[in-house]
Amino acid sequence: MHEQIYEISVQGSLDEAWQVWFDEMEIARESDDITLLRGVLQDQSALHGVLNHLLNLNLKLISVTSCCPIDPAG
Repeated sequence: MHEQIYEISVQGSLDEAWQVWFDEMEIARESDDITLLRGVLQDQSALHGVLNHLLNLNLKLISVTSCCPIDPAG
């Protein structure tokens, strides 16, 4: 499976201090109560890992969007 860019939107605030938990994802606050995680994930297993971290933090999942796969050939 090819790497893909994912955007994960959650209800709740994550600041830069949580970056260590989501090192493959960029954290951006969309509003006071919405956080967007965006980045390249290797495969479905990596996606599930990120989703499990969010579950452990008790954050409500709003959406998961996958963008086009990244072509390894460039």
